[in-house]
Amino acid sequence: AKKHRDAHAFALFPSAILHAYLVALEASEWKFRSLFGGSLSKLAAQGSREALGALSASTKRRIPITMRLVARKTTIRTAMWFARRVVPLPLETYFAAHFTKVGDQTRELMSTFIALGKKHGTPVDALQELVNALPETTG
Repeated sequence: AKKHRDAHAFALFPSAILHAYLVALEASEWKFRSLFGGSLSKLAAQGSREALGALSASTKRRIPITMRLVARKTTIRTAMWFARRVVPLPLETYFAAHFTKVGDQTRELMSTFIALGKKHGTPVDALQELVNALPETTG
């Protein structure tokens, strides 16, 4: 842990990227091969850029260059390739178990990104497509 002057603002941009890819992963039935082997990884990359843009417009903060680089599908794909070899548990299973439990929060965040984009006139088409690709929730 590290003290940060504005932890909430610091976490906003990485959260935007994470959640776009999480939604795409869920729509890919929690399988990396399906995510990166199909069109959803491109949609996730575009959706993450849209979420970054919506947050930037809303907060009046510039998108950090590091976040622009991280949002690329090749960066995420490479990170997942390394993570699967380093993390001592099956990542697909972990992501499915954990993020299914907090799926309502993920959907709420995506709705927030879409609402912010619409409010500030930034694109949200890919974000909406990602949300539409999600399976229906039960319970």
